[in-house]
Order: sequence, then C-alpha cells, then structure tokens
Amino acid sequence: MSARRAGDNRVLPGTATERSFDAAIHLASIMPLLIAIPVVGRPHLLIGPFLLFGPFVLGKALAGSRYAGRQHRAKAIDFTFTVGVAAVVVYLLLSVGARYSSLSILLPVGAIGLLLLILNWLIFTAIAANRARYGELFDAPWVLPLPPWLRGVPQEVTQ
Repeated sequence: MSARRAGDNRVLPGTATERSFDAAIHLASIMPLLIAIPVVGRPHLLIGPFLLFGPFVLGKALAGSRYAGRQHRAKAIDFTFTVGVAAVVVYLLLSVGARYSSLSILLPVGAIGLLLLILNWLIFTAIAANRARYGELFDAPWVLPLPPWLRGVPQEVTQ
C-alpha cells in the first residue's frame, strides 16, 4: 500500500448541484477539443495547449466564488496544462521521426507516447470528475504545477 499525499482525499462541503459543477470543471478540458476539431478539420496534437482554456475559462464560471470550486479548478488547470505540454512533446517526437529517416525510431516511441497520453488524459479526467461528484479532491500523478498567479487562483486556495 502506498501512503496518500496530504489533502488527496479530502471531502469538501457542497450541495449535489455544486458537486456536479465541480465535476464539470474537470470535464471542461474536452470543450476546446470539440471546438477546435471542426475548425482544424481533424484532431491534431498542437490543439493540446488549448485544452487549458476549458478549465481556465469555463471552470471560472462553474466554480464561482466557492472555495471547493476554486480548488477543483486549480487541480484541473494543472492537469490540463501537463497534458498540453505532453501533447506538444509527442508531436515533436512524431515530427522529427517522420522527417529524418535516421531518427525513425521516434515514430513508434511517439505512437506509444500518444496512446499513453490519451489514456492518461481520459482516465484521470474521469477519476477526477467522479471524485468531485462526491466532494473529494484528486491529485493526478506527474502533474506540472503552475504558479497560483498564472492560474488566476487566489493564494489561499493553493497548498
């Protein structure tokens, strides 16, 4: 058994509607993808950095001024930022592997990275949204934390 991080499974106060909004904050990263695919015409890895705008913009409206909502928004922004950075790295691996035949080994590495990235994003988003429905926070592993001022979150929300 592994030890839990402090604050990983705290139950935050809130009504069922507020908890549904908290779950929607985690699912908001899908919205930029659904908007960008018709514009671009197909899924593209460079859409990854724009996933951040879902929790950042839509999450602000869903969180309101509630402490629990701001906590969930901060966690969703950090996780989505990490997914966006990983998408750019996978795109670079695939681009370099396709361009230079001597580095073609990067194609299967990038393909495996893409599969892991998509699974990671979908699974951890679903887990975070499900936990939010019950008022719990979820810290996804391997998240690159952004500074609080960059997330637009007041200092008292961060830990």
